[in-house]
Amino acid sequence: MIHVDQVSGGYDGKTVLKEISLSVERGQLTGIIGPNGSGKTTLMKMLSGVMKPLKGTVYINHRNISSYSSKELARTIAVLPQNGDNSFDFTVREVVGLGRYPYYKGWLKQSDKHDEEMIDKAMELTDVKQFASFRLQELSGGERQRVFLAKALAQDPEILLLDEPTNHLDLSNQIKLMDLLKMWNRSRELTVVAILHDLNLASLYCDNIYMLNKGTIRAEGIPGKVMDSVTLQDVYEANLLRHEHPEFPKPLISLNPLESEKVNSFNDLQISQQNDRLVVSSSYPFKTLSSTDSFKWADTFIFEEEHVQKFALQDQTLRFKIENVNHTAISSSSESFGEIYVVASMGTTNEPFTIAVFLQATLTEASYLQIMLAINEAIHTPTLLKSDLRSNICIASTQTGEKILSAARNTNFAQTLFTLVTKAIDTAKQKGDTRSKETMDYQMFLERR
Repeated sequence: MIHVDQVSGGYDGKTVLKEISLSVERGQLTGIIGPNGSGKTTLMKMLSGVMKPLKGTVYINHRNISSYSSKELARTIAVLPQNGDNSFDFTVREVVGLGRYPYYKGWLKQSDKHDEEMIDKAMELTDVKQFASFRLQELSGGERQRVFLAKALAQDPEILLLDEPTNHLDLSNQIKLMDLLKMWNRSRELTVVAILHDLNLASLYCDNIYMLNKGTIRAEGIPGKVMDSVTLQDVYEANLLRHEHPEFPKPLISLNPLESEKVNSFNDLQISQQNDRLVVSSSYPFKTLSSTDSFKWADTFIFEEEHVQKFALQDQTLRFKIENVNHTAISSSSESFGEIYVVASMGTTNEPFTIAVFLQATLTEASYLQIMLAINEAIHTPTLLKSDLRSNICIASTQTGEKILSAARNTNFAQTLFTLVTKAIDTAKQKGDTRSKETMDYQMFLERR
């Protein structure tokens, strides 16, 4: 569909693009990403035929783009620029109708029934039909962007080129626009090439990505291949980290700001016990992995008995149901990397159980899983207990201090954790056994009476 062969070009004698080669298949949604000045807009101008390359060739449908007449090119390619022309005082319908201009016939260049149907369809798809009689100047930035997209779709092109289409749009309208592009891309095999600054939108919506840097292609392929942390940090010169989307096989990119002094959450860690609950709280959140809520940040941890009436929780609160708050024990240790607290609560028959580990350390996601395995190993020591579907495990880290890259069973850290967990479980069991014995003695006393 689109083939770029060893293209170079630029402005005022300055080379911006250097021997770029790429291919876009029919029906693909391809993203162009890269920092400012990397050559994205220059490439887009060459793909649209606005700028001629100094070297190399751009092919559209196996034809040199320079061989197309202006009308042929307008019927093949539609362009949604970064900032549409807002200067003319046309109605919305008139603006969308400009997309049909390459198809108008006769000396007067008038529309026919098919043209009007295409205009109506494009306006319906982009949800701007209700603005048909409005002047363009009367609309918001997001609404105007949808009008310009309707104009491009009314053109019924084979190829749609977009330069930062989500620019100036709020989050809701960004998603609506990208969903619309994807739907049109799939239903009509529309080939879409879009410059995108939002890396997460590029990851979620693009079939293929080209990453430009300093006028060359640094990486190309599916989002999962292109968007690795090392490449992103090198190209964007920023502390970007890759994560995995929880529901789709796509990467998510987060930005870490310049590190300021991190607060030690353990300094104000508070543990309080009431009649039917134990609460661990801090002014600063811990990054947690739990069997109840996967990964999240939390600053309050509530261990409460089953009969306690539920109440609405704040976003940074985790709640664990326990059988008896008096069957709860805490063990702690001060290690070279920081503090460790272990909270263990046991049922009367050792089921269900809740184990929570609080750490003053920086953990990788792999470390969280290794710690989960270490806790599980301590829990299932033959003399301890067996699991229950109502049981819970939670790991909470301040994400400050020493970085623990490994918590494998042969490390000092894992051995220390094993000792603390088994100690807390043993103490909680003893509390439960004592309470059970007291209850049995009282029942026997009543029976004798």
